[in-house]
Amino acid sequence: MSKNKFDLTGQTFYYWTVLQEAEPNKHGQTQWLCRCKCGTVRTITTGSLRSGKSKSCGCYKSEINTNHLAGKRFGRLIPIRVVGKNQRANVWECKCDCGNIINVKSTSLMNGTTTSCGCKMKEYQEKRAVDFTGTSTSDITVISKDFTNHAGSVIYTCKCNHCGNLFTCTDHALRQGCVHSCGCTYGSSLENEIADYIKSLIPGKTILRSYNLEKHEIDIYLPDYKIGIEVNGSVIHSTEGNPYNPKPKLYHQNKFLLAKDNGIRLINIFDVFWTDKLKSFLANLLQPSSRIPARKCICCIVTKAEANKFFDIYHLQGGNRNSKWHYGLYFNDELISVMSFGTKRYSKGIELIRYAVKSGFLVLGGAEKLFKHFLIDINPNSVFTYSDNNYFSGEVYKRLGFQEQGVTTPDYYWFINHKGYYSRESCQPHKLKQKYPELYDETAKSVETDIMLKLKGKRVYMCGNTRWIFSPRVKRKDNV
Repeated sequence: MSKNKFDLTGQTFYYWTVLQEAEPNKHGQTQWLCRCKCGTVRTITTGSLRSGKSKSCGCYKSEINTNHLAGKRFGRLIPIRVVGKNQRANVWECKCDCGNIINVKSTSLMNGTTTSCGCKMKEYQEKRAVDFTGTSTSDITVISKDFTNHAGSVIYTCKCNHCGNLFTCTDHALRQGCVHSCGCTYGSSLENEIADYIKSLIPGKTILRSYNLEKHEIDIYLPDYKIGIEVNGSVIHSTEGNPYNPKPKLYHQNKFLLAKDNGIRLINIFDVFWTDKLKSFLANLLQPSSRIPARKCICCIVTKAEANKFFDIYHLQGGNRNSKWHYGLYFNDELISVMSFGTKRYSKGIELIRYAVKSGFLVLGGAEKLFKHFLIDINPNSVFTYSDNNYFSGEVYKRLGFQEQGVTTPDYYWFINHKGYYSRESCQPHKLKQKYPELYDETAKSVETDIMLKLKGKRVYMCGNTRWIFSPRVKRKDNV
């Protein structure tokens, strides 16, 4: 026993009374044998006694908590007295506003788990039982009660009295009286523009301005086509640099996969990419096209220049300088479809780089015919390709016999107000150093992120790609 300069024997610290010095602990700290007010004896360090870190064996806290809730209000409950203990928490006898008396744990009162005797839930269930079908306001008319989602919300189909569009909303929103339109009166200007454009393409078809998919909202939904359209503003949907609520990196990709699992083709339109070419894409997707059987078309090899010229007009990504083989379909001497392939990349095989059809045409079996001619001419060991998850589901590759191999990490772009967007390739460190030498900091963890955030840029992650692989020597159910 070491001789302690400060003898605490006989002193009281809250509920502890020091009896005598004890053996030091393993860290060499002086300890004291202490008796609690309730009779419990323990060894406590000098620091814990003097700082008040240890006030008792635990009965101090329990005693403090015994009466501190009495008379306070927790929702509809007012605690009266402690009637017992449950798992170290005091059990309080509480009176509800309705007159009922119930026993509730102190922790349940304090964290808001229990706020009534059960009458609140009963009232809520009675309200939930109300059917809004047929009800109407100056803004909306409730058409039908559709289903109850996994969160317990009842989904209704409503008609907007402002524009005539159909949309869905929850029973909670109807009870709150916060639904005043399909979104046409308060949605973003771009969302309204796209909805109006789609309406002009498919007049008379149902267009829902809101659709609930497992707690996720789809901005525009076309039930007749099983197509959903997300309208994404770059500022709101950015990750880094977002002044509001930053979106997770995989937000758009996960939403695409969720829609895919539910049989919905989800098209993501980011505001910076809303161009005439994208309008043409939607028109070809939704409007009736001239249906031409592939057997009436002639398959020929086309030049790289011809192929890229065709893709620049009819493919969302334009031409590709890495392509090598190009096959086209001619109908009445008019080039109406092209498929291009790239050179072999290491052991990955040959890449199917581009496939496009001329606007206004639907070539039945066209992709199959082009791909078959390529296989006969080149006889590759394997072919791989990618489908852009922003716009496509990859159904054409399924028909060709490709196997899905998962999704890639989402690509991104940077958006700067009043300056537009910057692709990932244009934001390579050496390019940024050359363009913004005054902002370059070689010690930064990421030169790209550092400079773009200094420019008040906002990084927007998109949906990524789905990778597909085709192995000619593997026996498949659907042969081309």
